[in-house]
Amino acid sequence: MTHIVFRTDASVEIGTGHVMRCLTLASALKARGADCYFLCKDHTGHLMDKIHALGFPVFPLVMEEQNPKTADSVHGHWLGGSWKADATQCHSFLKKIQPHWVVVDHYGLDIRWEKEIRPCTGKIFVLDDLADRCHDCDILLDSGRKPKSQDYQDLVPPHCILLLGTDHLLLRDEFIRMRPESLKRRIHTTLRRILITMGGMDMGNATGRILNTLRSLPFIKELEVDIVLGSKAPHLETVRQQLDSFPCSVQMHIDTPSMAELMAQNDLAIGATGSTAWEFCCMGLPSILFFLAENQKTIANHLKQHEAAWIFENIERGLFELPLLLERIKKNPLSLQAISVKSQCLTDEKGTDRVVRHFFTEPHRGTK
Repeated sequence: MTHIVFRTDASVEIGTGHVMRCLTLASALKARGADCYFLCKDHTGHLMDKIHALGFPVFPLVMEEQNPKTADSVHGHWLGGSWKADATQCHSFLKKIQPHWVVVDHYGLDIRWEKEIRPCTGKIFVLDDLADRCHDCDILLDSGRKPKSQDYQDLVPPHCILLLGTDHLLLRDEFIRMRPESLKRRIHTTLRRILITMGGMDMGNATGRILNTLRSLPFIKELEVDIVLGSKAPHLETVRQQLDSFPCSVQMHIDTPSMAELMAQNDLAIGATGSTAWEFCCMGLPSILFFLAENQKTIANHLKQHEAAWIFENIERGLFELPLLLERIKKNPLSLQAISVKSQCLTDEKGTDRVVRHFFTEPHRGTK
């Protein structure tokens, strides 16, 4: 039996993306017979209840008092304590489990933490998309980076296998199952239904701001809108109140287990250039994307280069131009098909399998 421990967090500030992609990977590993465990801090907005509900043991780590101004890395304050104390807490658990792999998906952790826990595990697997710090790992995954990128060349040891590019995109089974149906729907489509998903937490309430912008559309009454938010999103009630007098049909989906189905049913998505953008591509769902954080820059540039989405690099400008863009799309539905064709070509349904196989085979030297 292969034992794999995940170290990741979710919070109002961090968001839900790190935990969600770890759950995708853990589910695929569990299907192959691995035992998976999670180590998480009890941040406000944590997802430990969701992890447990999906059948994975999750062990809480104790939060520490820490002044963000004294954090020793850009995202160090996301840890809820020092990296050293974090590693010390993890040590006691890892010694009991003696995992074959530790999977690390956390911007607040780097080579120091990894070296500290190295004696407790066989190998270390890192998920990253910033390429801004050194790692002591055996495999590093960044599916948003170009396959031949040299960005990690001086950040990982020589033996590290780099899994770069959308060939290694982690997708849940629901997206793989729904992809054919969704792609078939794109052959003939017009703008009737819009999906708004700005992240499970949406700390800046981009959802509410987009709704205010949509309200003034001259054809708003002809549309249906789906909104996806997490139950711990800080502006959830504010968004609910906005819907009381909204001029078209709106459905709220809280902690939805049917994201792929929603994407398949919609004609256009409005979201952020995070990991969900790749799910739009997989489903061939045309999207208008807002570049909201630095870690989304690589994905935004990639999609912009391939003309696979409409990208706004500034949310203020994007909200100002959004009504005009939607009017153009409404008048020219062929633009939806054009974006769909370009986006669906960027991904396939085999990325998760390509990643998972590395956990059950002896890694070879060099970049794959």
